[in-house]
Amino acid sequence: DGVADWYSEYLEMPGYGAVTETLAELVGPGSGRSLDVGCGIGHHLPVVAALGWSPVGLDLSADMLRRVRDAHRPLVLGDAASLPVADNSLDLVTSCLAHTDVDGE
Repeated sequence: DGVADWYSEYLEMPGYGAVTETLAELVGPGSGRSLDVGCGIGHHLPVVAALGWSPVGLDLSADMLRRVRDAHRPLVLGDAASLPVADNSLDLVTSCLAHTDVDGE
């Protein structure tokens, strides 16, 4: 917690759009439930929704979830190490740039 405001500004930097474009290309159109693990401020939730998916955002940081702009998306405060979803209940799982926030141990 405590970096959500900085992260929101970071996503506005030139070049970050390539991450969003690549996500959209890799995911492609579809339907069904999707989970964005480590969704941060929810930057990619509307992108995935525009492709036809029904995304849910999950993040460990209440501060990040506080900054989610798309208030119509379901959000879950939770840990990626113990996902609060049943096995085989999702059609798509995404995670963008969260690898920098995972403990290496």
